[in-house]
Amino acid sequence: MYDGNGHRKDNAMGISQARSGQGKTMYHSFITDEASQYPEEFLQLAGKHGVRSLEVRSVWGAHIGELPNGQRRELRRQLEGYGVTVCCLDSFAFKCDVEQPVDGELERLKRDIGIASELGAGIVRVFSFLRRGNPDQYTSRVRDALGEGGRIARDAGLLLGIENCRRTMHRTGEEMGSLLEQLDGDVFGVVWDPANAITSGADLRPLENGYHCMSGRILHVHVKNPSIMRGKEIGYTMLEEAHEGLEWPEQVRLLSGDKFAGALSLETHWRSGKRLGADDLARPGGYEFSRGGYEATDKDMLVLCRWIEQELAGPSV
Repeated sequence: MYDGNGHRKDNAMGISQARSGQGKTMYHSFITDEASQYPEEFLQLAGKHGVRSLEVRSVWGAHIGELPNGQRRELRRQLEGYGVTVCCLDSFAFKCDVEQPVDGELERLKRDIGIASELGAGIVRVFSFLRRGNPDQYTSRVRDALGEGGRIARDAGLLLGIENCRRTMHRTGEEMGSLLEQLDGDVFGVVWDPANAITSGADLRPLENGYHCMSGRILHVHVKNPSIMRGKEIGYTMLEEAHEGLEWPEQVRLLSGDKFAGALSLETHWRSGKRLGADDLARPGGYEFSRGGYEATDKDMLVLCRWIEQELAGPSV
């Protein structure tokens, strides 16, 4: 709903709870195709770990935006059957060259916003264009293009979460904080991915640095653990393996202290028996991408749940 000035009446709740969240505290989730392309499988896994809201990216081998209407209806039927909602729909809008015409990206976003509305998602994940060597030159172009997308989202009553990505214009919390200052706070927030800040090479200690530049603007968090960083070679590993500069229990503590009430959504990016290639990491989705992911998501979800439960329980006496 909006007031007479066009501002969201429910904005305070919308930004802090990301509309489709689980209440007044942070909660655990996962990206469906990190586990399986088949709803019956990722919904069973959700049930096993008490996940009540999922992040959707690709299903039955196709990006959610490219599924036929019948398959989308079937997905919604299965979600409702399990009593599971969608907290975030992952669009690839604006993950493209900044010089190309923006009309196609706006059409993609409009399509994905429509699907998010069908599925009851409160957040649509977007990007801020592929990075060039002189990003400051494109500040106004990025702002204006995202602003147009924001008007579409505003009319639909949804939020846009811009993900910081190692290959896009805004890789770190500091860069994202600067972008958010130029965008409508009633519509835009961050899909915060501290691992992406690290693998970009631009912020090797994102909890100490960039995290604090986005105060009150984080809608949703991606959880994964980087392991290999050799030039363009990037790898990921299970959450229990500590990574210097990204202590996930500390990130959970910081989020709790900031009254974050959205999802910590597992995006494992590691697989049992194989390593994902560069193309898979750049545009994840599809059957081969998901192969081996069920076991990884199952294993890491136990760890993520434990961290959240320990934090919400408070210090032991």
